[in-house]
Amino acid sequence: MKNFIKQNLVLFIVVCIAIFIFLGILYLIFEVVSERGEANEHLDEFKAKIEQLNAYKPYPSGKNIEMIKRDINTVNIKTFQLENIFGNIYAKPLSAFMQQLKQHDIQGLKDKLETLGEKNIPANENIIKEINNQLTILTVENNTDFEASFLKAWKTYIENKKKEKEQISLNELLNGFMVSQKYEAKIFQNAKNAFMAEMKKQTLEPLSADIIDDYILNALGIPLYFSRVKGKTMVSNVQDDINKLLAANNVAIVGNQILFFSEITTVPADEQIPYLINYCRFLEDFYKRLANAKIESIESYSKINGIKGTEDNNFLTFRYQINVVASQESLRNFLNSLQEAYKDNRIYVVKTLTLSALDDNSTSLPPYIPPKTSSQLPQIKILLGISDMIKASITVDYIMFKKKILN
Repeated sequence: MKNFIKQNLVLFIVVCIAIFIFLGILYLIFEVVSERGEANEHLDEFKAKIEQLNAYKPYPSGKNIEMIKRDINTVNIKTFQLENIFGNIYAKPLSAFMQQLKQHDIQGLKDKLETLGEKNIPANENIIKEINNQLTILTVENNTDFEASFLKAWKTYIENKKKEKEQISLNELLNGFMVSQKYEAKIFQNAKNAFMAEMKKQTLEPLSADIIDDYILNALGIPLYFSRVKGKTMVSNVQDDINKLLAANNVAIVGNQILFFSEITTVPADEQIPYLINYCRFLEDFYKRLANAKIESIESYSKINGIKGTEDNNFLTFRYQINVVASQESLRNFLNSLQEAYKDNRIYVVKTLTLSALDDNSTSLPPYIPPKTSSQLPQIKILLGISDMIKASITVDYIMFKKKILN
């Protein structure tokens, strides 16, 4: 074998090289086949994805994707509005506030159209078309685009202020937003007035320009801060206002007046104040409905789960129990009012209702004795012992959603 290799060395080298080349080619063929196999697998995956996309309705074209994004935005706004139902007393005032600003924006777009139309420049046609599209969107009834853009602008403004890490008063915060959005002071004041007009319908509290900025900021996610003294004053004022309301509607009270927070003998603790604010808003609405229903009298009342209520997954629940005397019609009106309170962004759930007849002493009436002579007929009195007055013990849950506009 050695002699053969020596005699045919060149041939041997050529054969070895050929073998190495052959093995290399085999390896390359194996690699290509492997890559092609993987490519075919990916191709099958892409085909499956394409078939899946083609099966979607609507088809995910660029136009449909924009429509889907718009639908998602609508869902977010509708969710925002649904959350408002759960005890957000600022929902209608904030909507009135934004509607005023929206009308200003609409007028601004109309003014731009008029200016562009007067110039009669062909290059302005696309701009005019875009402005008309914006006007169409803004003027559609129940359209939520403006609310969405307003809240987005507000969040962006607050995020930028946080990055600046600059101390700023709450009053300056609201005015700064007005300037950043290029609203005139008069227009912004009209929006504040609209907010206050709606807010007056929600509370017994006398409102002024000094406090309304705080409530607008609270509606936009900035925590409402009351000092301990101011918190105590608020509790006293709400209590007095409710007692005056009940007296004006001839609702009798055992003990002559209601004391809502007898457990607070001095000023409230700082951590109690946010709960007191919410509780006062609940009591204002609850007793306003009770007074309007013409309930006869209030026998007793109590907070079942305390000032802080019960919290669960951003829901805050105050459980309240009250015993009243009322006619059947008044009680029915009161319960119907609680049931329909969602229209005013309030949620009441009647947990228990116990009714009992009011003792009208009909069994103790003296027996009827017929008159002896006709001359006694004018003196006859018919005594009826039937009354529709009833005692009712009612336990309700007042449910609020702790809405977070700002993270």
